[in-house]
Amino acid sequence: MTLTIGRAGTDVALGDPATVNTSGDRLRLTGFFKTSSLANAKALRQQLVGHVDNPDEPVVPVTSTLDSTIDGFYRVLNVAVDLDVAGNDYNNFRFPYAVDLERAGGTNAVGQAMVNLVGATRTNSHGITTTDQAIVGGGTAAGAAQSLDVGLTGFGLTRVATPSNILVADFSGVLPAQAVINHTPSTWYTHAPKIEVGSGTKRVVVGKDIENLPQAWQMSNGLIRVSCASGSVLTVEAWDGSAWTTGKSYQLKTINSIAAYVAVDTWTGIQVLRNGVDRCTVKLIGRVNYNSGVYLAVSATVSLRRAQRVVEIHGTSGVGYGASWGISMTGAEAATSITGGVRATSNDAGGDRFVIAAPSGTKVLTSGSAGFTGINDFGVGLAIDGSSAVSPETTDDICLQFFGAVDETITYTGAT
Repeated sequence: MTLTIGRAGTDVALGDPATVNTSGDRLRLTGFFKTSSLANAKALRQQLVGHVDNPDEPVVPVTSTLDSTIDGFYRVLNVAVDLDVAGNDYNNFRFPYAVDLERAGGTNAVGQAMVNLVGATRTNSHGITTTDQAIVGGGTAAGAAQSLDVGLTGFGLTRVATPSNILVADFSGVLPAQAVINHTPSTWYTHAPKIEVGSGTKRVVVGKDIENLPQAWQMSNGLIRVSCASGSVLTVEAWDGSAWTTGKSYQLKTINSIAAYVAVDTWTGIQVLRNGVDRCTVKLIGRVNYNSGVYLAVSATVSLRRAQRVVEIHGTSGVGYGASWGISMTGAEAATSITGGVRATSNDAGGDRFVIAAPSGTKVLTSGSAGFTGINDFGVGLAIDGSSAVSPETTDDICLQFFGAVDETITYTGAT
């Protein structure tokens, strides 16, 4: 028996409630959850509490194997988790909980999300005017994109071969556009980004409350994953349909007192700026050796959109420090110039190719430091199958996803 409330229960089992009380559209679930460790218990508590008054996820899916009529989309009104330190349950990692929910938009388990794409093509020096925008359908099986109704008249639409529930729309900076996505609660998080943290096993973070572990986090949408495990190195991997590819490592660099690019020394802090079903963004805080042991504070934001195959990275210098930025690989792979970016000259051992995009700046093609300098906005991705990839999954296509400076505004319209 299982229960999920938003992200809670997806990686640490919550267990079905002991009691279910209904009153109109209100639902109260009470019960106990038992975990294998105190760390798991703390993670599950954070996930439950993080859904209360969460502007990034005002409506979440709820599923239960105990009673399918519970399934639906709800607002989380209140959560209480008791820590019975006086009793023995605390030592057994068994905690009572109570959750108050309010059903949103009807009683059917099938929800309808109206997605408004807002934004434009990034200003760039490459002459790029048409970009790619990934849109995900409501499912994971072949043909699931049939549940997606796209109101993009005049836009070119291409279905991704694997997974087949993603469509890529070409647009020429003509936004907004709309897509109606039908979801069941079990498909709500299909290719949605998520933030995970933990010095051992990483657990999903809900809301903006995150442990300050800047070398023990990762962010993934099931297609691409970015993480930091040491110093200031960001590792990017892609899902090839059966496993995560060998990671490509990158570092942000900025100008020091003699106008030479130096890498960020180490990330010392992490904050969650956004944590929604459509986009996740973390802020990393660090420092650079500006002048012989004189360090200046810097920060960077790392973002990932739903169904997107490129990680967005933005470097920011401290007050009064107007430095330009760069990004480069830490591994030795030569690069070739493409419109808007650089890509690996050859396939790697796994048959894949990295791609780095930027709106302007100087391209660096040298093996071991391929990337960009002179700009602070970057996109990093990986093309599965490298030279054999077909549209819309080539390095050029992934580069164009970065140039679509697009966001989603989701309007939940209830049951269908």
